Amino acid sequence: MNWLEEPYINLPYVAEKLYGSRSRLHTRKLQDRVRGRFPFQPWEVERLEELKHQIVVHLSLRNHTPEHSLIE
Repeated sequence: MNWLEEPYINLPYVAEKLYGSRSRLHTRKLQDRVRGRFPFQPWEVERLEELKHQIVVHLSLRNHTPEHSLIE
């Protein structure tokens, strides 16, 4: 889960998508797991992989807009 440690990752957003809430409690829970204080649950690992895939797809689509194709 080292991709969650990147400075551009919005942990409150990821916590919302993972736990269903942007509360500080859920953000803290995610931070504790990323820092290794507590282990990830299997369902969390699966959901985080799905979220990672969604983020990568979103970013790749964003970089292939018609404006970008004119430059390339």
